[in-house]
Amino acid sequence: THLSIACLFSRHSEQNIDKVKSETGFLSVLTAQGYDTTWISTQSISGYYESTSTLYDEVKFSIIPGGSLLYGMNSHDGVMLPYIEKLLEKKTRQFITVQLSGSHWNYASRYPEEFAKFKPTQKKNAKVDQASCTKEELINSYDNSILYTDFFLANLIHLLKDKNAFLIFASDHAESLGENGRLGHGADFAPEQKEIPFMVWFSDSFKQNYPELVNAVSSHRGQIISHDYIFHSVLHCLGIESEILDLNYSLCSYKKIKTDKL
Repeated sequence: THLSIACLFSRHSEQNIDKVKSETGFLSVLTAQGYDTTWISTQSISGYYESTSTLYDEVKFSIIPGGSLLYGMNSHDGVMLPYIEKLLEKKTRQFITVQLSGSHWNYASRYPEEFAKFKPTQKKNAKVDQASCTKEELINSYDNSILYTDFFLANLIHLLKDKNAFLIFASDHAESLGENGRLGHGADFAPEQKEIPFMVWFSDSFKQNYPELVNAVSSHRGQIISHDYIFHSVLHCLGIESEILDLNYSLCSYKKIKTDKL
């Protein structure tokens, strides 16, 4: 996670990850440009905050019960929604970072019981590991956690739909569920752990105000992209100009169509 987060917020790519610690990320840029930048989470930030602390300079952290620095085991992501709704009542320009627990192990602890649509599931016991479950229990519990993330995102979009807003959603990593004997994440760079969802959503108001930006983002549909796009896309989509921006990595620049010479 700490490597993925660094790639998400820094202008540097995975190949230059060592340079991250010497610079701030785009959240600090937005703060300097007058945005209220807020981080709200159901995960602890302490481990990777210490290792890449400059990325979080000037960012306001919302510490919620069971989340952020007051991390509590098995908090569901939905606890953040009332706090986000309150943040959105402010009339200032805002950029809100929402960090989910999502589908981290223990999968069955990531959703309320009413989201256990796929059964049988694993036990909600944080002391067991993935190898203690049957493959069916493992996959069902993981799929239920994805269902709950869908629910969370639907509610988040509902809070934003009447705003002049856009939403970028991306996972920091995926999970292995038994492929070639692999389980969980982080042990190696397995393909199934690297291929993640990436979604961009626009409110109707944003579409009306910035149709060219929306069309540019749409031109990238189906393209293979990475975390490297987020830094450049966020700043470019918000109209911030800088010599450090690489518009080849901005989703708000039209995808270049390759043509063969005749």
